[in-house]
Amino acid sequence: MARLIRLHKPRLVFTTAGSGVHPDHRAVTDIIVNGVFYARLPKWESIAEGEMLAGTEPHEIERLFFGHCRMELAWQSFDFAVDVTAVYERKREALTVYESVFSGSQAELLDKYTAEDRYVGSLVGVRYAEAFKSRSPLLVADPEAFAPSRFG
Repeated sequence: MARLIRLHKPRLVFTTAGSGVHPDHRAVTDIIVNGVFYARLPKWESIAEGEMLAGTEPHEIERLFFGHCRMELAWQSFDFAVDVTAVYERKREALTVYESVFSGSQAELLDKYTAEDRYVGSLVGVRYAEAFKSRSPLLVADPEAFAPSRFG
């Protein structure tokens, strides 16, 4: 992961919070978080097993965000939400591709996803939104960057 981050040099990285019942979700979160950490460190080429990073330059991302996976426990709060109303039907279509998760007796999970996205949207004044947490406090150069909110 550190190599991919060094090669692609993303500003922002998104992963899940990894707190659900699926051990692979936790593993992915750990891989991403550790990759972000190691990608920024210099001199890896000079240590054993550091050859995977040979030919790459250290890269420090600007932000690490955690999205809420509906298979994780509900969050009491979140740091920001993204309005996904304009692309919501496309999102639902993409989710239905995962037949092992969203078919048969599990088909109702899609309704639960929609309900959560509508709930988060209602908190921020849009039809559908996805919640995110930030690894570190958020800073804006201009408070005007925030979209208006129904409750201020």
